[in-house]
Amino acid sequence: YLITEVYPNVTLPTKEEILVEAKRLVQNKTQFKGKSLKFLGKGRRDRINTNKYRLVEDHIDIFNHITLNGTRFMVPSIAQKNGGGRVFDSLNLLPTWIRALLKINGKRIVEADYTCLHPNIANSLYGDNDEHISHEEVASTLGLTKIQVKKQHLSFFNQPINQINHSILLKYYKENHSSLLENVITEKKANGYKSVTKKMFTSEVDLMTDVIEQLSENGIVVVYVFDALYSTEEDFPIVEYVMNQKAREH
Repeated sequence: YLITEVYPNVTLPTKEEILVEAKRLVQNKTQFKGKSLKFLGKGRRDRINTNKYRLVEDHIDIFNHITLNGTRFMVPSIAQKNGGGRVFDSLNLLPTWIRALLKINGKRIVEADYTCLHPNIANSLYGDNDEHISHEEVASTLGLTKIQVKKQHLSFFNQPINQINHSILLKYYKENHSSLLENVITEKKANGYKSVTKKMFTSEVDLMTDVIEQLSENGIVVVYVFDALYSTEEDFPIVEYVMNQKAREH
């Protein structure tokens, strides 16, 4: 309900705005998760190196599909089976660079997201201490880059046990959070490897619901994107404060 309340305040970008931004990003060789944007144009799709590039045309097709060509929002759906209640809608399914073009009450938006949220949720559920886990600390301990660790953290707790046992993060958790690691593996053995993911998503949704409810009471409109929120720049300090406050409580 709180998510759908946002829609009247949100303006979708026009096709012209999307194309202008796409050209800027392509020219600047801006990367998203290690890949740059590229126009297919009249080229052949089978000649595009998909390990290096994401096609602008594909992202525009996604935009057109989930917003009915920029005219309306899809009905939100709730992931029940393994999604822990995460809500999926037009706004959080948009490609990141197109989402950044949204406006709230006519104003450009900025992102507030949690750093290393899921490892710390896992620690709160399965660990035996409240020590904060950070990408930087893990990277320093293992001699890896922050980007390498961040990428591995996206899947580490969600993987089957055999994949966890071959992860480059295994050594860190064995030596620094052994109870957390043992309890996660015990849970996966008892209830299937996806059970941990579901519990973590449920905790994430509880946290974000609490945050959004508090912000709504303060009259602040935000766009929900799983473990991140988008707001106007002027509302950002309050959004950041409430997100941090609620994370500490949870």
